[in-house]
Amino acid sequence: MVETVLVGCNAPNGIVLNLDKYILVNPANNAVQRMDGSATVTLNGWAHRWGSPDPSVQGRGYVLTHVDKSFWDAWFKLNESSSLIRDRIILPPHRDASGQAREVGASVKRMFAPVDETAVAGVKREPAPVG
Repeated sequence: MVETVLVGCNAPNGIVLNLDKYILVNPANNAVQRMDGSATVTLNGWAHRWGSPDPSVQGRGYVLTHVDKSFWDAWFKLNESSSLIRDRIILPPHRDASGQAREVGASVKRMFAPVDETAVAGVKREPAPVG
């Protein structure tokens, strides 16, 4: 059985992680060539159809996705200084599940939070179209 870790994502549409490498081929114009790492993982996002349940953990803006541990370790080694980690758009797994639950449950600003229609004057909810 493959060992997995839970990785949180705060982006509404999720994020695709890959192990591709980029090599500088021409320093004069900063041209790069992508070397295909051939492994990708899609982290789920919190976007959902209006009126359907919020998929995020306790409505906090993070959705947890099971990721193969070996893939996550390789990706994190290449990207640990990325703004995706630093700005908490991607929440790395903790050594224990309770640690991750504490961090997800912390007061984290939701990326692109949806508008509360009750807070905007003149906005009313329309019934979903049938068909």
